Amino acid sequence: MIGNQIQISMNVARDSEFLVLFVHEFAHFIDIHVLTHPDTMLDPSNDFYAISWEDTKTKLPGESVNAFVTGYAATNKYEDFAESFTFFVFHNRVFADRALRNESLRKKYIFLMERVFPHNAFVDTDFSLGMVPSYSWDSTKIPISLKKYLYSLD
Repeated sequence: MIGNQIQISMNVARDSEFLVLFVHEFAHFIDIHVLTHPDTMLDPSNDFYAISWEDTKTKLPGESVNAFVTGYAATNKYEDFAESFTFFVFHNRVFADRALRNESLRKKYIFLMERVFPHNAFVDTDFSLGMVPSYSWDSTKIPISLKKYLYSLD
């Protein structure tokens, strides 16, 4: 994302990967441009960041790889938000299961459920094709069923 524009390369392997990449980039837009209250400039994203981050790129002491949905989420607080958002949408059951075993993931899951996704949107869904690996660098590379996702939007 550059400014308030989302730019995505068309050089992706599958349509489903393109969709996940779009949702990841859209999450940055939500994080930066939607969650901040325009009148007060209050930014609830700061509550999300404070779960695992001292500053943009410095994790809190003791945060392990298990505190992040992907390796990419562990690179900085903005990617943590976008990858967590993406995981919430496409791999919600897996995210919820991991949240039972890690306090930081539990707090991130609750933040997204309560402050980003109204009316339990995406809760208890899974659009994965096969098993979600226990560790993945990038959520956009985890195959999903595009058909299953699109049918869920009714």
